[in-house]
Amino acid sequence: MVPTNDGALREMRWQVAESGQGEAVLMRKRLSDTPEEEAFLRADEACDKCAAAMKASILGRMQAAGAALRRPSLAMALAYAAPSAIRLAFKPPEHAHAWATEMLAAEQSSQKAWPKVLSESEIIDEAVDAGIELGLDTLPAKIRGKVDVGAAKKLARKRLLAGMFRQNVAAYEESLRGLEKLASAARLPSMATLVDIERLASMFGLTSRQAAAIVRATEALFNYGPKNTKARLESIRRAMVRQIQTALEARAEVLGQTIGREAISTGQQALFETAQRQGLLDEEKQKREWVTRHDEKVCPICDSVDGVVADIDQSFEAEDGSILFQPPAHPRCRCSIRLVTVKTPKRATRRRAA
Repeated sequence: MVPTNDGALREMRWQVAESGQGEAVLMRKRLSDTPEEEAFLRADEACDKCAAAMKASILGRMQAAGAALRRPSLAMALAYAAPSAIRLAFKPPEHAHAWATEMLAAEQSSQKAWPKVLSESEIIDEAVDAGIELGLDTLPAKIRGKVDVGAAKKLARKRLLAGMFRQNVAAYEESLRGLEKLASAARLPSMATLVDIERLASMFGLTSRQAAAIVRATEALFNYGPKNTKARLESIRRAMVRQIQTALEARAEVLGQTIGREAISTGQQALFETAQRQGLLDEEKQKREWVTRHDEKVCPICDSVDGVVADIDQSFEAEDGSILFQPPAHPRCRCSIRLVTVKTPKRATRRRAA
């Protein structure tokens, strides 16, 4: 039985794979019968801590990236409602590289603040440590003290360095698409109350979907309310500025949660692989299993891979044929990985099958 968010208990879906062809049969205990659920909850707390710490840093990075955009190009984008001009405001390749690798602004790192402000690198390292701890908690007790934790951390950081750089560049690209969406709507009368050059730059970080929602909301307030007096237009502007800030904070939170979950999963996976390379795990017996929360919030993507088992260094294949290596499967993913043991069928079973 696994506790759900509302405190109810839900029977875990579990089927024992039996075959008369000598295939392995998966054996495991339910989460409620082991301390693994507590380990998963500790990992969740570490992920939330990482997301909260990363949020302010990501918002600062959005602001810095917006400030670095070329203002003449932004003016052209607004004057001609030309999304393509947004690309002219972009300064490749050093701009994207700074977005993807910069930790904290120089003025923050030089401040004598108390308590100490952690850099993004330190925040992510804490999440990796939580993933290593989760991996140890899900390993057989007899081998936990034998795993080379230092090697596992080194492997995890190496993978995160490459993977997160690509993710950050993708986030930067999506932010530019958000500005393009806003620029394409610049000639709408409603947008004149909201968008100027500096305001457009300050909206760097919105996704294209968020930007489209801002345009629709602004149009609705402008077109379907009372007469648009000067006071009302100012009221519309203030309302949309608040909505924009809320959207930027939501984006930063999602990015922070994704980074935290990725770091934890990568730390756990690196520990499993390190243990296997040391000969502490039998690749024929120890496997990975994808675990969801088994509640009403589980999405179709994760539900399709729930309970799927894979070799330690192999990907999971979902029911729809999609391939996933580790959580997160999507933003705000709450899935985890656990280690399970397979047991070869008894000799008598194989004889009957023959």
